[in-house]
Amino acid sequence: MSTDPVSAGQARILFCHGSRDPAWRLPFERLVEEHRGRFPGREVRLAFLEFMCPTLGDAIDELAGAGCGPIRIDPMFLAPGAHTRSDLPELVKAARRRWPLLVISIAPSLLESPATRQAIIDSLEPLR
Repeated sequence: MSTDPVSAGQARILFCHGSRDPAWRLPFERLVEEHRGRFPGREVRLAFLEFMCPTLGDAIDELAGAGCGPIRIDPMFLAPGAHTRSDLPELVKAARRRWPLLVISIAPSLLESPATRQAIIDSLEPLR
């Protein structure tokens, strides 16, 4: 758990779709490591909708069982769709039944953020 007074107890879960290809998760693991490097001591985990572990429920249970909270879930989905509008809220609802006092919030999908859109635009190679 974090010793940073601003984020003590807070946790973040990067929620990804998952893939049958084991290498698919590597960029997300790199993202978690870079997050930990930038914010030492803050709790961050990966969780997957399907095909990979841990599941979102497993990640929430691990963090809540360790006394972390509140938990913010950041969907690593480019745009809103069935997974973020339906599947994710249902998974969070189930977690809230297991952990009724735990505060769980869900961030918007990636392209709903002006900062993310700008970063993508900035990273695009100019046309020649």
